[in-house]
Amino acid sequence: MMHPRRSLAPMPASSEAKAPRLANRLLWLCVPIGIVAVVVILLLFRLSLWLALAIAFLIACPLVVVWVLVAQRGLPGSQRRKR
Repeated sequence: MMHPRRSLAPMPASSEAKAPRLANRLLWLCVPIGIVAVVVILLLFRLSLWLALAIAFLIACPLVVVWVLVAQRGLPGSQRRKR
């Protein structure tokens, strides 16, 4: 059975724009999932729940700040204007 040839033409802009928008909407999930993972790992080392939470947030907060700063550098319009 022959399959029809696929066109080498670029995809429409609407389908190209959907994937990044979906990824950007789900990107915020990385932070809570990472915090939960750190807490679980620290609990496996027999640390108390409160100590594990404190360590997770002490690690996560500076990383989130750096992550946001790096992500903003890639956005259009966030670059400095040339004089």
